Amino acid sequence: MHGVPALTWDADIASSAQAWADNGQYKSSAAESSIVNAEQLGENILWGYPAFTGTASTVAWYSEVQYFDSASATDSFNPVDPTEHYRQVVWQNSTKLGCGKGKASIGDNPGDFWVCRYSPSGNAGQIGQNVLAATRGVRACGGTLADLPGGIGSGISWSGTGSGGSAASGPLPSACTPDLILPVGSLCVYGYQCASSFCCPRRKVCLESSASLINSSDTMNLTNDTKALVDSIVFTGGSTCSDPWSMSHKCTQNEVGQPFSTWDQLQCGCKPEYMARYLDGTWVTLNRGVTCEVEVETTTTLPPDTTTTTVKSQALQHQASLAVVLGLLVVTAACS
Repeated sequence: MHGVPALTWDADIASSAQAWADNGQYKSSAAESSIVNAEQLGENILWGYPAFTGTASTVAWYSEVQYFDSASATDSFNPVDPTEHYRQVVWQNSTKLGCGKGKASIGDNPGDFWVCRYSPSGNAGQIGQNVLAATRGVRACGGTLADLPGGIGSGISWSGTGSGGSAASGPLPSACTPDLILPVGSLCVYGYQCASSFCCPRRKVCLESSASLINSSDTMNLTNDTKALVDSIVFTGGSTCSDPWSMSHKCTQNEVGQPFSTWDQLQCGCKPEYMARYLDGTWVTLNRGVTCEVEVETTTTLPPDTTTTTVKSQALQHQASLAVVLGLLVVTAACS
């Protein structure tokens, strides 16, 4: 995702990581005990109760991306920096990896203790040269939505700033991951589709932050055939969605761009032209050359009569919802 080569598994490093994990104490090792073949190693640790997987550990470390600001990052080590685990995971100069899992207790609670070590060590200056921005979506790297922080099935949920609640846990309209992560100015539905992790709730365009301003010349990645259509939805007669802030728990997303469990785009005052594309999954694919496949969950097969009734009921609900949207009065708003 960040344009760096995949790490190579190293048996010697894994052996050293396992030795520390077997120590049974949930704490970072001393520098002198994390040297392999005369090379100082970087280290990430995590404890989970009652059990935790290696994948979930990596997602937890990577989730610190929400706190990383490349503009203010310095090469000086800060012992209270909340992003050191994330930086080590994506550190360009680290090429080898080894991990181990042991058991450790916090209080009376025994849990899994994960240790991963990296060579050469990350977090050793030159942050700008080694922590590169994401350029590809999770699917393009062979992953799924479950691999995203707070993603469906990841086992990790996040509380959003001001909105509260955990991430949505089921398939939603337009819940797809672009093959290439979307740059600022691209059309979006969810923040995790954007390189910035922020999809403006009013405009439905990837922006750097809620304080960013945007005008028609900033919408990029569109064909000439779709530019006029998109401008009419995003800028003419008000924004794409008129008032998402008054229903923030239904219309906004958490720090890593995942919708909350109360997500309901029908309550956000969105224009019918957008809602039609949101429901059929074609808003994001208006971006030039972008394909966006939806994660499909397998479900239990129902008896024929039940299946028919359920499908008809869902279709009627969508038609009724769209009819409501057609009658909404859209007012002027901006993402700021």
